[in-house]
Amino acid sequence: MTKLLLSCREVGCYENCNYIVTGETEEEVIRSAAEHDIKKHGKTKKDVVKMREKLKGFICTICY
Repeated sequence: MTKLLLSCREVGCYENCNYIVTGETEEEVIRSAAEHDIKKHGKTKKDVVKMREKLKGFICTICY
């Protein structure tokens, strides 16, 4: 089986953030990452929309 993974730290905005999101689909991962960015880092929805493509580039596939 595979899952997708995104690490907040790897995106580069917050080096001290250990948040990792996993999901079945790219959309699920991006949605969870966006919610985290708004709640924990004070970003606006507009900021998150702008970062959407950048976030896609940091999604990794993990096998387990």
